[in-house]
Amino acid sequence: MDTAAAIDEEARVWRAVMRLPFAAFDGAPQAGDAWRVNLFRISRVDGARQFLSYASTGTAMPDFHVPACFVPLEFVGP
Repeated sequence: MDTAAAIDEEARVWRAVMRLPFAAFDGAPQAGDAWRVNLFRISRVDGARQFLSYASTGTAMPDFHVPACFVPLEFVGP
């Protein structure tokens, strides 16, 4: 897995890029395939943990591993 991140303080945004080898998933998807995913991050601000996820799971305690709440990641052609 390769990752990169950047913070734009002026725009108050952060960006992250991640590259995962398709071999880790038993092969590459085809155009039109959709995989269900959730992306999340855990950070600390002044010692307090903060949780952020792309797809909300609606759990009382932070839990990002709720497959029923995952969203589709659709693959397009090259």
